[in-house]
Order: sequence, then structure tokens, then C-alpha cells
Amino acid sequence: MADVSGHTKEQNTYPDDYVTAHKTFKARNIDENRFVKFEERDTRSVLTLDMIKTLCHGKYQTSWNGVEVMKNPLDLITMQDLFGREKPATVIELGSYTGGCALWYADVLKCFGIKSHVYSIDISHDCLDKTAKMREDITFIKADATKDMEKIFPEKMLKELPHPWFISEDCHVPMEITLGYLEPFMEPGDYLLVEDTHPSFCAHTGQGLYAPGFDEVGLAKLNDLTEFLKSRSGKFVVDSHYNDFFGYNASSNMNSYLKCV
Repeated sequence: MADVSGHTKEQNTYPDDYVTAHKTFKARNIDENRFVKFEERDTRSVLTLDMIKTLCHGKYQTSWNGVEVMKNPLDLITMQDLFGREKPATVIELGSYTGGCALWYADVLKCFGIKSHVYSIDISHDCLDKTAKMREDITFIKADATKDMEKIFPEKMLKELPHPWFISEDCHVPMEITLGYLEPFMEPGDYLLVEDTHPSFCAHTGQGLYAPGFDEVGLAKLNDLTEFLKSRSGKFVVDSHYNDFFGYNASSNMNSYLKCV
């Protein structure tokens, strides 16, 4: 009789394929051909439009501790792996919404035993959940990122924030204004994630679940990222371990898991 682990009670051991899989996982070399120049990456994805619609159906139902997160499972698992490996001491989130992502960031880092602090910025706190606001390891800042970056993050503060950093750009404003201000303070080993750069993901919140239709977001944000990186040649590389975790660009973030080098 087989139990749920896949081995028989008489054997009291795992089948060979389980053991082989475990050994392969432990021995794998994820650094082989891992880091790629942005301009050498293709703008293709293994995700079909039907798959993306299905992911969006789940994305708009995700929550953490009762707070909306609005992330698809592929990116949640990928970011979890990134946090465990890169161990960011500072997280900067541009775009708070409910605070669900900031709460998730803080909890995952805490689970890994990583001492970290999350700084989350948004132009409005209308949707900010009280559960997220209660956390001492998260600072929510109400500000206009297109005008107030220097006020939000004075030079002295940025020079003192511990590295490595993880920056999530999810506020959909010109990157030269926001990331252009932060980039000079980034150090090798820091990570930048520019979200929603996959042109085929939904353009409007709720599409795929409760909002009618499905409009593709298009290339505007990916093009903005391309221009941002052009003037910073050699500063960032795409980390294909994260970007291709579930297949080539199997993410809502096309070619935009970026490591500072």
C-alpha cells in the first residue's frame, strides 16, 4: 500500500526517482549562464495569452494575512526564492496600494531570519490596510514619487541604508524620475525589479476576474525600462535564474529582475 509520500510502508525508503531528484536539486549550479545583458534578452515568453488570463484570474484573488496582494503565484514564488538567496537588508517599494505586498515582504524576510526594513511609497493611502500599518518593520510614506524623491529619501538617509537592497518599481511613472534618483546609491549585489513589463498582461485592474474584457498592457513600460538602462550600460544585468524560474520570461516582469554589478 502506497502512502502520500510515494513510497510503500514495507520499504520505509523513498523510490530512486525521489532520491535522484533530491541529489540533483542539491548539486545544481544555478550560476551557469545566469547573468545576461539586458540587450541580449529576447522579448518572448513561454506564457500564452490564455495562460496569462488564467494567472490574472488568480492574481486578483491573492491575499496575505487578509490583505490584498495582487501578485500572481509565479512571481510570489520567484521573489520568495530571491529573498532567501540575496537576503536584502533594505526593501524599497514604489507603489503600496493596500500594503499587502509590503506585509508579505516583511513576513517572508522575517521567516528567513533576515533583519530588514521595508519602505513603501504611494501617492495615496486610501486603500492602505490597518494590518499592514501596525508593523514596526514597515514604513509607509505618502508622497508623490514624481516630485518628492529627494524629500522621501534624502541623500544622507540613502547613504546609511544597509545593503543589499531590493527595489520594487510598481508605481507606473517615468523611471528616470524615480529609479534615476535611487540608482546612484545602489551597490553591486543590490536588486531592482521593474514590475508589469510583460506586454501581454492585463492593462486594467481586475481584468480576468471581475472586470470585463482583457486589454493587453503593451510595450510602454518595457520601452521605458529599455531607455532607462541604455544610459546605464554595464550597471545592471538580467538575472535569468529569477526571470526564467518557470520558463523563459514566465513572469509578469519581462527581463526585469535586474542585479546591480
